[in-house]
Amino acid sequence: MNTVFRTRQAVTLNTRFGDWQKLRRQARMTDKRLGFAGFASDSGKPGEGPSMKTCSSSMQLTRAADYALRVMIHLTALPPHERALLSSLAEASDAPESFLSKVLQQLAKARMISSRRGKSGGFALLPLGREASMRQVVEVIDGPIRLNVCLTTGQTCVRKAWCPAHPVWAAAQEAMLAVLDRARIADLGLEVGIAAGVAVGSVPEAAVTPLAVLRS
Repeated sequence: MNTVFRTRQAVTLNTRFGDWQKLRRQARMTDKRLGFAGFASDSGKPGEGPSMKTCSSSMQLTRAADYALRVMIHLTALPPHERALLSSLAEASDAPESFLSKVLQQLAKARMISSRRGKSGGFALLPLGREASMRQVVEVIDGPIRLNVCLTTGQTCVRKAWCPAHPVWAAAQEAMLAVLDRARIADLGLEVGIAAGVAVGSVPEAAVTPLAVLRS
C-alpha cells in the first residue's frame, strides 16, 4: 500500500515539475519575443545581451524628463507674453544648454511650449502645457510609464496567470500614475510663485527665478 502511494506521489511530483518546466520555457520564449532578457539570460550570465537595453533595471526618472518638468514649472511664473531664452532656462533648471535644447524641441513638438527664433524669440508655455499633468510631461520625453514589461499595453506575458508579483506591479503603477495625473504644471507653478513671494504670471524681471528660490 505504501509502495503504491509513493509511486502515485512521485508521478504527481514529476507531472508538476514537467508543467513548471513547460511554463518556464514559454516564459523565456515570451521574454525573448518582447526583447527582455530578465535578470539572467539563457547562458546564465546576468544582464547579458542587448535586450537589457530595452528594459532599464532602474526605476529612476530620466534626467531629460526631470529637466522638462523644471522648465515647464519655471515657464508658468513668467509674465504674460514674455519668452525665456535658452540660456536663462538652462540656468534656471541647472541643465546643459546643448542637452536642454533637445528636451525643449520635444516639448515644442508636443505643443506644450512654443519656440520662436529672432531678436524677440525664445520659449513660452502654451495652454496645453499649462494644463498638463506631470505624467503627461514625463511621457512626452520618456514615453509611457511602465514599472515592468508585463504592464506594457498590447504585450502579453504567460506569467500573468500565475505570477504573484504581477498584481503588485499593477497596483503600484496605478497608484503612481494617479499621483502624477493629479499634479498639474499650473498648480506647481503657483506653489513656486507663492514660495517666491510673487504672483504667478506677474513676476517682475528683477525677481529671483522660482527654481533658484527652491534651490536656495
